[in-house]
Amino acid sequence: MKDIKHQMHIDELMGVIREYDEQSLNERAERYAFLLSLENGKENTMFHGEIAHLAFFAAGNAYINAHFIGSVVLAQVVIEHTLNQIFFAIGEDMTRESFPNLIRKAEEKEWITNEEHEAFSILKDIRNPYVHFRNPLNKHTLLKRTLDSGKEQYEILEEDAKHAITAMYKLINKTTF
Repeated sequence: MKDIKHQMHIDELMGVIREYDEQSLNERAERYAFLLSLENGKENTMFHGEIAHLAFFAAGNAYINAHFIGSVVLAQVVIEHTLNQIFFAIGEDMTRESFPNLIRKAEEKEWITNEEHEAFSILKDIRNPYVHFRNPLNKHTLLKRTLDSGKEQYEILEEDAKHAITAMYKLINKTTF
């Protein structure tokens, strides 16, 4: 008896999922096209570590499916793990360094440009209030940014995710360090 009830419940849930899929298909396709526009055309992207590799695909999937906060957090995971792996490979242990110090040192080594450093710093500023509680009226919170800009929260979240994904691709598309 339990299996029949369970299957009925699964069938109902599948209907809900199908309806969501149909309603969100165009937006997801547009976000997927945006991701593809960021690729540099290489088939063999080099990932520096398994976490960076897994987080890269998870960030893309999160973005496509409008899980924008997840894509922001995962994009920084990719950047941080990638840079740390490269430092580790040359014998420099940066694992206890803050993200700002990590990207500053990467710029000093000319692994990233000033423009990339700035994009990564902005990503950190975007990510922090999602990960760490802030006074709701702190200038970096989603609430305050929504109030100040007059934009919908969804629009700000999507803009944040676009910035994060673009910053991530700037690093992943590099061929040498």
